[in-house]
Amino acid sequence: DEKGMMMANKKGSTTIFYKVKVEDEVLESKVEVSVDESPKLEFLGKKEICQGESTEIEVKGAEFVLWEKEDGFAKINSKKQVLSPDSTRIYEVSGIIGVCKSKDLIEIKVNPLPQVAISKENDEYKLEGYGSTSPYIYKIGEGDFSSEKYFKPSTSDYYNVQVKDAKGCVGISKLYLE
Repeated sequence: DEKGMMMANKKGSTTIFYKVKVEDEVLESKVEVSVDESPKLEFLGKKEICQGESTEIEVKGAEFVLWEKEDGFAKINSKKQVLSPDSTRIYEVSGIIGVCKSKDLIEIKVNPLPQVAISKENDEYKLEGYGSTSPYIYKIGEGDFSSEKYFKPSTSDYYNVQVKDAKGCVGISKLYLE
């Protein structure tokens, strides 16, 4: 006759009591099994960047963290990782606590840099942003960013023309304006 009974307690462990009868002798024993909770990963850091930027992502909720790398290898126990993807990319991250492991995904969105088109209208130049998220603001030389699209240069020269989009991404062009 074999009998067993299981009891679970609130600490995440289970105690198993069992009796075994072997040739008129009853043996009793108990075994305690600890059950760890799977890691719940939390990602801290900037998950949306502009093309050419990097972001540092910190992982909370695990003792050890494994990052999937583009070459197929993982960086072991790296709770902080600097990521510089060229385009939007999803990374697989594994978290480990004790013997329990969980996997999660994090997407790093890469926004394109805005471009600027320039056209001459009479004695002024008109700036037009394109290629990313509008509205756009502009900066010429050392000035401040402004929504003003028209510019009349004081002298013929090369100017650094910057265009910033609604996501904060900045594209720079060096243009000769007369």
